[in-house]
Amino acid sequence: MANVIVCIATSQVQAASLVSRLKTVAESNADISLLLPDRPALMPEILPERALGTKRRLLARGAGGLSGGLFGLLAGMGILTIPGAGLFIAAGPIIAALSGAALGAAMGGISGALVGMGVPEEQAQRYEARVKSGGALLSVRARHGDDIRRVRHVMEIAHAEDILIAG
Repeated sequence: MANVIVCIATSQVQAASLVSRLKTVAESNADISLLLPDRPALMPEILPERALGTKRRLLARGAGGLSGGLFGLLAGMGILTIPGAGLFIAAGPIIAALSGAALGAAMGGISGALVGMGVPEEQAQRYEARVKSGGALLSVRARHGDDIRRVRHVMEIAHAEDILIAG
């Protein structure tokens, strides 16, 4: 059974650094999830104006303040609309959780997806509020105690906030 380690990054730069570091300690890059608001005012770093592939350029333009560096860190990034919350950039297993229409309708978007991942409801609501106000939510699935400790350590030294181990 896998545990999920969740945290909040307070800036795009911190989120990019965390994703980069987590890729070195996670069992698989597919175990890393990222969710952040698609609102440039909240994540003010500027998207570089350089030629990207057509598909990447279109997604990057829709990604508001998401920098090219963060964009390239995780495969499968997408833009999601969460009813009542707006547009979000997401990557990793959290996309499937957020895409489940039944879960979203029954539990309420982000917090419902987090509860489905094993996060206690009260903490899930807190994470949802943090993301809606501009934070970036990162989560990593970890199967072994050593993996959990390494992931948590990376989050701690990066000064991530609201670190939680669920599962």
